[in-house]
Amino acid sequence: MWQFKDNNNMIISDIPLPEDSGMSLIGYLYQAGVNDGILPIEMEAGAVTETDAVTGMFTKNSFYKQAELYLEKKNHLSFCAVAIDINHFRLFNQVFGRKPGDAYIVYLADKLKHYVREYGGVAGYAGADNFLYLAPDNEELFAKMQEDAREYMLNQSLEIGYAPKFGVYRILDESMTIMDAFDNALRATDYVKKEYSRLLAWYDPSMNVEDDEFKLLQDVEFGLLNHEFTFYLQPKVNMNTGKIYGAEALVRWIRRDNRMVAPIRYVPILERNGFIFRLDRIVWEQVCKFQRFLIDMEYPLLPISVNVSRADVFSMDVAEYLIGLVEKYDIPISCLELEITESAYVEKTGDIGAE
Repeated sequence: MWQFKDNNNMIISDIPLPEDSGMSLIGYLYQAGVNDGILPIEMEAGAVTETDAVTGMFTKNSFYKQAELYLEKKNHLSFCAVAIDINHFRLFNQVFGRKPGDAYIVYLADKLKHYVREYGGVAGYAGADNFLYLAPDNEELFAKMQEDAREYMLNQSLEIGYAPKFGVYRILDESMTIMDAFDNALRATDYVKKEYSRLLAWYDPSMNVEDDEFKLLQDVEFGLLNHEFTFYLQPKVNMNTGKIYGAEALVRWIRRDNRMVAPIRYVPILERNGFIFRLDRIVWEQVCKFQRFLIDMEYPLLPISVNVSRADVFSMDVAEYLIGLVEKYDIPISCLELEITESAYVEKTGDIGAE
């Protein structure tokens, strides 16, 4: 007979240990007022196990203990440390609220439990938006994880900048501690968080953790909500005749204090983190609205070119979206021209081919 209590008034009731359980302890976790229910807890020999109340998964410390025991039992198999982190989750909570954020966490927890049942391994919740998974070295599993993540983003109409990111480290050195293995997986996660078109990266010793860009992204989000972004027109001139034959829309960020932020400060970061398409869509609509104004004032129309980035192509049906704007403002489609940004096809061309 066993009885355990912790500092949170969580009680493991007195129950007999089944003789054929293969466990040193099996108990039931109960807390009055929390769903008024019980949660079965199985504990490997010698391990004191804690689970998270929201996700029902092992907490970080308990996960490491269970993962070490699991590796000892399965030492003839190959395993990987997988660290999972929702990209820009703090920003997600600010924009959408805590309830959708909690739902996102529970969704990932349920998926990881499914992978454990289907493929094996041990999974845990490390707090905030971080998960840990000691996974079998299985390419099918890793492909499935990415496929499920993309499907969830699509079904929830979420921007690619909020996608879960997977860092993977193949455990080859048996003398390495489980925590060191997951430290390497976390480095891979930090690396892939800067690559918005990819969801998974394998650890490489050359990976370095870059400075957090959350503050600038937070400022941009505020600017988008408060209409701080506009566009200027750069004329296109025929060098032979000197006549203007069109213009290019250039985005400009003018803060509430009338300070202008140079595009080089924010455009590369938005491109790298997968948020540039939100800014592009605002400029596209402003240009269409401006062309409608010219028509209403009976001014001559000239085509205006707008940028289309790599993130736009990954995040939406660009043609369908632009046609919708043309129809909304009832303007000739010829007055809108597209310029594919250089980074859309020059940067990371290998990744584009892989996608």
